Amino acid sequence: MQRHYESLRLREALQRRVDYAKACKELAGLIKSVYASAPKGLQSIMFQDVLEAFRMLPEMDTSQQLSSSNLLLQSLEGVLPKQKRSLATSEYKQAAVAQRRYHKQQLEQNDSVHFPLDILISIFQFLDVHSLAMASLVSRSWNSAAQDDTLWRSHFLLVFENVYIDTLIFRRAGFDICGTCNIRGGNLNNVQTHQQGCWRNAFALALKESEELV
Repeated sequence: MQRHYESLRLREALQRRVDYAKACKELAGLIKSVYASAPKGLQSIMFQDVLEAFRMLPEMDTSQQLSSSNLLLQSLEGVLPKQKRSLATSEYKQAAVAQRRYHKQQLEQNDSVHFPLDILISIFQFLDVHSLAMASLVSRSWNSAAQDDTLWRSHFLLVFENVYIDTLIFRRAGFDICGTCNIRGGNLNNVQTHQQGCWRNAFALALKESEELV
């Protein structure tokens, strides 16, 4: 039995990303089916392979790999002795935390190689509102660029150029505008604000009001 198990070379497969998910599933099946009846020497080898699978987890990045490692963890329930199961569970949790931390760092590093903020803003000037909202979901730097008020000022003046807007909307959006009468969106060309987010807020509020009136 041990010779057959060793011929599977599962530990080597667990160290290869391309084979990791398949090896985890195969190991999980063997844990359920033969671990309890296996000689102690083979049980020790299988347990070490389980630990190896969890130690390799931080290097895995696909949903299939992650679900396979979780499947392996579940296969230990009711099979391994309590002490070994606790040790394996602890190893899995540490590896899962390390995996999340590692890939968060990778995302931040990848994000840092994007275009400078001013270049992104210049590019985003060619996007419509829907595309701008979608671009804000790509990364942190894209989100920062997509929030720029110069972009939302342009969209506001374009969409609401011939629409009368209640000045209350502008005050709620953060503008320092006096009066209570309605003003036409196109008359706001000279309105300036130093508070980031005012134009984006005004666009959202004006759009909501216009939809409620329909």
